[in-house]
Amino acid sequence: MKHLILIAIVLAPMVLFAQTAAELSVERADANIDLGNYEAAIEEVNKALELYPDYPEALLCRARARISNRNYSEAAKDIDRAIQLDSTFTPAYYYRGLNNYLTKEFEKAISDLNLCIEEDPDDEGAYYFRAMSKIQLDDYTAAFNDLCSVIRLNPEQSSAFFFRGICFSKMNKYQMALYDFNSALKLDSSNYEIYPNRGVSKLNLNDFKGAIVDLTIFIEKFPEDPEAYESRSIGWYQTKNYNAALADMNKAIALNAKDHSYFYKRSQVYKALKNNKAALADLDKAIVLAPYSEYYYAERASIRVELGNNKEALSDINKLIEFNPKDPDNYMNRANVKIMLGDAKGGCADLSTSGKLGKEDAKKYYKIYCQQ
Repeated sequence: MKHLILIAIVLAPMVLFAQTAAELSVERADANIDLGNYEAAIEEVNKALELYPDYPEALLCRARARISNRNYSEAAKDIDRAIQLDSTFTPAYYYRGLNNYLTKEFEKAISDLNLCIEEDPDDEGAYYFRAMSKIQLDDYTAAFNDLCSVIRLNPEQSSAFFFRGICFSKMNKYQMALYDFNSALKLDSSNYEIYPNRGVSKLNLNDFKGAIVDLTIFIEKFPEDPEAYESRSIGWYQTKNYNAALADMNKAIALNAKDHSYFYKRSQVYKALKNNKAALADLDKAIVLAPYSEYYYAERASIRVELGNNKEALSDINKLIEFNPKDPDNYMNRANVKIMLGDAKGGCADLSTSGKLGKEDAKKYYKIYCQQ
C-alpha cells in the first residue's frame, strides 16, 4: 500500500507538468494561428497531444488551424473528438458549425450554431454564420433576423449590413436594401461587392443613372464579371442609350456565352434599335440553350410575324400549345397567324377553342368571322 501511495505522489507532479507543458504548446499554437503560421500551429498542438492526449482545447486548436488550411475533413475529426471528451465544450460546437458551413453542410451548421446561441445568446459569430447558412438555403427572413442580432451586438460589422442588404433585396425591399448597402460601404469602403448589389437595388428603384455609376465603379475594378455588364445594360436600356446597352450585352456574352438570358436581353436591345433580324438571331440562340422556355418562343413568334415569316411563327406557336394546351391566348394567336396564311377554317377552329377556354375576344371574333 505504501508503494502505491509513493507511486501516486511521484506521478501527480509528472501529470501536472505534462498538462502545463501541453497548455504552453497550445498557447504557442494560438499565437501561430494569429500570425497565419498554420503548419507551425499544428506542430505545436501535436506536441501538446503527445503529452496530454485527451485535451479538448488542444484538439480544437488544431482543428482551427486545419480549417484555416482548408483541411476540413481532418478538422472535423478533431472537433468530434473534442466533443466526445467534453460534450459541454461550446466552442467546439461553434467551430463544427463553421466547418459544416464551409463544407456546405448548411443544415448541420445551423444545428451546431443553435446550440452555441442557446448557451450564449450574445454569440455574434454564431448568429453570423447561422445567417450565412440560412442565406445559402434561401431562408432570407430567418437570415435577416440573425443579421439584426449581429448588428445589435456589433453595429460596426460591415458584412452584416451587406448581407442584410442582400436579404432585403431577396425580399424585394429595395429601399431598405439601399440603406444597408450604404451603411456597409461607410464601414468598409474596400468591399467592392457592395457596388453591384447596390446598383441592382437602384435599378429596381428606377434610379438608373445611380445604378450605372455603381456598376461602372465595380466594372473598372473587376472587368471580367459578365453579370455586372448585364446589369449595367439594363440601366443604359432604361435611359434609352441603346448603343451602350448593346455594347454591355456584347461584353457579357463574350464573357459567358452559355447564359440563355443574355441572348434574350440582347434581342430586346436589338428590337429597340429596330434590328429585328439580329433580335431573331439572338432568340434562336436563346432557344438552343433553353429549349423549354415558353417566353422565348412567344417572343420569337411575335418578331417573325413582324418580319412576315408567318409559317415560322406558326411553328413557334404550335410549340407553345404543346407546352401549354390550356392557354387560350396561344390559340387566339395561332388563329390570327392561320388566317394570315389563308387558313380561315383552321383559324376559326382555333378561335372556337380559345373561346371555350375563356377568351372573350375569341368568342366575339368567332361570331363575326366564322358564323356566316
